[in-house]
Amino acid sequence: MTPHPPRTALVFVIVTLLLDVLGVGILIPTLPRLIADFNGGDMSVGGAQFGLVMATYTLMLFVFAPVQGALSDQYGRRPLLFLSLFGTAVCYAVLWQAPSMAWVFAAQMINGITGASMTVCSAALADLTPPQERSKTFGLLGATFGVGLIIGPALGGALSGFGLHVPFIFAMGLALLDLVFGVVVLPETLGLDNRRPFTWRRGNPMASLRLLARTPHLVGLALILVFTMLGLQCLRSTWVIFTMYRFSWSTAENGLTFALIGLLGAVLQGGVLRILVKRFGEQATLLMSLVLGAASYLVFGFATASWVLLLGVPFSCFSNLAVPVLQGLASSQVDSTEQGQMQGGFTSLTTLCTTVGTLGATALFSYFTSATAPVKVPGAPFLAGATLFIVAIGCTVATVRQRDVAEGVGRRDGNQGEV
Repeated sequence: MTPHPPRTALVFVIVTLLLDVLGVGILIPTLPRLIADFNGGDMSVGGAQFGLVMATYTLMLFVFAPVQGALSDQYGRRPLLFLSLFGTAVCYAVLWQAPSMAWVFAAQMINGITGASMTVCSAALADLTPPQERSKTFGLLGATFGVGLIIGPALGGALSGFGLHVPFIFAMGLALLDLVFGVVVLPETLGLDNRRPFTWRRGNPMASLRLLARTPHLVGLALILVFTMLGLQCLRSTWVIFTMYRFSWSTAENGLTFALIGLLGAVLQGGVLRILVKRFGEQATLLMSLVLGAASYLVFGFATASWVLLLGVPFSCFSNLAVPVLQGLASSQVDSTEQGQMQGGFTSLTTLCTTVGTLGATALFSYFTSATAPVKVPGAPFLAGATLFIVAIGCTVATVRQRDVAEGVGRRDGNQGEV
């Protein structure tokens, strides 16, 4: 068989992931409404239930993503990606037929156990990209998510007009189409000479996290990722329930808003990120994204009208640039035989933070909108997110200084050795 050129393989990976993300985008405005309906329409109770549902998914992903990442290092990326897509299709089928919250939880457990497409696609992109280009390439993943968020939420909001379960049927069809597309056109990106045997020690989440603790620089990057992901989750897990509660937004309005966020995200991560990294470097780009994220979340937290929220949206999109930059920096710290394990560890850490962040943010929302709250502050999760971004900024500054000191010592030692 003639191997596919790397650029062609890159396109295949991105398109395959795009179809998967479209299904996720469709659920963004519809799943919170479904959960609220199971709770009698009470947004405070529904918000807490939504947090538990999403935490169930991310907890399963935390446990099983490194297993899939390590398995992909031995058996290749294709079979593990196909398993992920099949599990996603099953998840949507269960949501389609769900008569109660128990089914919703079961669907998210299935999706979490098999859903490591991001891990496997990230490893495939690392297979195809030189280390110095990976931050830019991982930005394509963010752009792909952006495109999915342009079309998916708007489509989900529109489809929900035909019935709340219709978006789940459509998402299931997309997952199956994605699976068929991958089987037909997606090449294997991991060469036989770069395979590494699977072991349960490498596949467990704690082992994959230990890989991120190999060097002080990786530890610093991991800490920045922790606070960044916790901050990002304050918006991702509460935006829909916040706008429904605070401004009575409909499913369609939320879908259009996420389409706007996706459009801006695609532009930023698909093109602007490359320009920023080239012009200012990765560390400066990282700091800028965190500063703008903190500022925008403060706007959201104190917003008294919908137009104020929309003013903050473009600036909040910059905060998402931090993740591909961190991903690229971390991937350059390990060799080609460990990319699957490293990406699995990265996914484990992000999903663990997503689990904690979802529970914390939705709990804040539920408490500060409940009858027992001393004062009602529905924007409390955004204020917490701004604080977390500020902590991430401090970690970034400390990590850069630590690296500069280490490199300075290394240069002095090298010069002494030459003498």
